[in-house]
Amino acid sequence: MFKENSKIKLYEINKIPNNINENFIITYNLFNNDKNENNELFIKIFKKKDEFEREKEILILLNKKESKFIIKYIDINPNLIITCNYISLEYIKYDLFDTIIYTHKKINNENRMPKYITKKLGFQIISGIDFLHDNNIIHNDLKLENILIDKLNLIENNDFIIKIIDFNLSLFIIEKDEYINKNKKCEYGGSIAYCSPEKINRTLSKKIDKSTDIFSYGVCLYTIIYAHLLFADEEININYDYRIKVLENLNIITFFNYYNPINEILHNSLKINPKERYNSKQLKNILKKTIINDKKIQQNNNNNNNNNNNNNNISKKEEKKRKKKKKKNNFFFKKFKKNK
Repeated sequence: MFKENSKIKLYEINKIPNNINENFIITYNLFNNDKNENNELFIKIFKKKDEFEREKEILILLNKKESKFIIKYIDINPNLIITCNYISLEYIKYDLFDTIIYTHKKINNENRMPKYITKKLGFQIISGIDFLHDNNIIHNDLKLENILIDKLNLIENNDFIIKIIDFNLSLFIIEKDEYINKNKKCEYGGSIAYCSPEKINRTLSKKIDKSTDIFSYGVCLYTIIYAHLLFADEEININYDYRIKVLENLNIITFFNYYNPINEILHNSLKINPKERYNSKQLKNILKKTIINDKKIQQNNNNNNNNNNNNNNISKKEEKKRKKKKKKNNFFFKKFKKNK
């Protein structure tokens, strides 16, 4: 959410109302030094204790291992005195959905996100998911609104970084097919527009597993490319048959029109059968290889341009020498002819 358009209020840490019951931002000196280096922190308020406990537990665990693509939990207790359950997080200005819409408005020559931005965003998001899965956590509510980003216009600012947020519906995996789920409602919860088929039709799978995050990732990537949701009709997007029809049509039309690495990722993350989807490491490796290859191509192009420029400079110098020599020869010829 854009800070300037947001209803989220900004407070100084010593001026927060005691009865506050909604999310807010504070200015806070993280390092407790005398340089007045205040940072903005996001304070997330929880109305349900179980969601508060789950998210705090997950963030503390993840922050110990540190991933730059996961939102950072910052413990400021006991400096913040309010009566409700809350967690304090680093404040990132924009959510990815708003950023994608804004960036697409800046694209004049095509209706799709430029390849280099798609690949970079795709790599960062799947790297965050891979980190969660390595730590036996299913996010279970992955969507663009639950991914923050530090830049608004991705065309002009391509040094962006994303942060995955909101773990109040997340699940801990304790064994291969088992996970801790203190709240049964959260298992098949999440945003309908990003839900996997097995969340709509539970006969596909008895348990939610990591592959449900992979499907949601595919929906995110599709939305990044085209700036509209895969299941766009809000009235029928929960209908299983409608979703299957959309996915089958995509296999014929959409993937054919886009370039190969993203084609492969979309095709293998949006599989109807969860067992057929690629895992996070496979998807991450595809993007990693294509990004490395792009860098090599760019480097070769730069080297070729430098060589061409050097050759042009050499040619100009040689032409200059040739003209100088010709001029000199003409001078001696004229002098010789005159003397003769």
